[in-house]
Amino acid sequence: MTEAWGWGSLPAEIRNQILEDIAKQRHRGWASFASVSREWQAVLEPKNFLTLKLGTSRLDDLERMTTRSAHLVRHVLLHIELPRYDCYRETVSRASHYNKDYNNMVKDAIVKLFWVLTTWKPRDRLVLELGVSQPSDAEHRCQPRLFEPGASFHVRMNGWSDGNQTEIPSRGTIERFFSPLFHSPPAWLAEVPAVTHLVMRRRFRRHMHPAGVRHFPDHRALVQALASRSRRLEHLSVSYMINARQFFESCRPSYKWDSLQSLALTSPVLTPSEDREPVTKLLLAASQAAGRMPKLEDLVLWNGKRGECCAFIYHRDEYSRGDEGSEATLTWRGTWYFNLNDVVASWEKVARIRLEQERLQEDIIHSHGDAIYHLRLPRDVIDPESLLEIRREGTRGAAAGFHGVIGEDTEL
Repeated sequence: MTEAWGWGSLPAEIRNQILEDIAKQRHRGWASFASVSREWQAVLEPKNFLTLKLGTSRLDDLERMTTRSAHLVRHVLLHIELPRYDCYRETVSRASHYNKDYNNMVKDAIVKLFWVLTTWKPRDRLVLELGVSQPSDAEHRCQPRLFEPGASFHVRMNGWSDGNQTEIPSRGTIERFFSPLFHSPPAWLAEVPAVTHLVMRRRFRRHMHPAGVRHFPDHRALVQALASRSRRLEHLSVSYMINARQFFESCRPSYKWDSLQSLALTSPVLTPSEDREPVTKLLLAASQAAGRMPKLEDLVLWNGKRGECCAFIYHRDEYSRGDEGSEATLTWRGTWYFNLNDVVASWEKVARIRLEQERLQEDIIHSHGDAIYHLRLPRDVIDPESLLEIRREGTRGAAAGFHGVIGEDTEL
């Protein structure tokens, strides 16, 4: 007598592999299979709730949707789509008026999301990603290659014609496209301790200006607060927003970073001038701080713009920690040479040091995106998609004769 075949007759490993394949293939309606049985739910529900992608219309339902499954979420993406606009009628005053309305829309959405997230319990990792877009941006502002292949635009007033940049855009255009989300968050905005990472990708364009955040009335206060808060972090990467020199100056002798594993900062002193003393002082200050970072694996100090770049990289060798201490590599990589011998003794107090030097050619650095790529900086420095976008823009700008990158030479 032949025994009937059924789901239950399969080995548990095979059943689990089938469910894993269903989750990977993500055919339409796959998430509903979690209601088949508790076995299916145990495998499929965590996959389904791993990333939540939310539009503003779904925020009112978020609390109900996640009452039982909030603990499964590891990534929340809030995408706010703003209304369209008519660029032909655009003026600076009109752009300013619309930006205030848009800011209120963004504030309302963020406040709704934060109130729900306050009820979530902290966990090892929860990434909050904010995204804002306007359909009109793609039609009036940007290179078509970043949106739809083969698209072609004829909007000469914005500095673009047939997908090519022909002139510098107007002030109203720039203010519209790069307008800040808000200069100061509401005083009553709830804190969300469950969130461990905040992500705003470069294509996000609009920004939250650090000088406008209510907790930091001036930039130096921001640097001091960041230096203090960094003692509770595992990873910290900040590019062009603060000066690494000010960061280390803000670190008190009593500071100790028990959890910090990686640190990446920029500084405008990292330029090929005849006076190398500022560079030496920066690297010595970094070594003193690194000596109070017992878990530090990578420390990167870098700078880059068209035609020049450099990076100082401390990397602790994997599995090197033992009774005789750690071994690490100090690397200087860039378009100009710097002698590390003057700082080795200080870094030897952190780990046994091996030196490396690598010279890069100036003509391959068309933007700070090329600098990041050729300096082989860690992934934490920039999102890979944003890096690809910067490099494309830099290459196209070089061909068109445009030079410089906004903010590269600003010392904060």
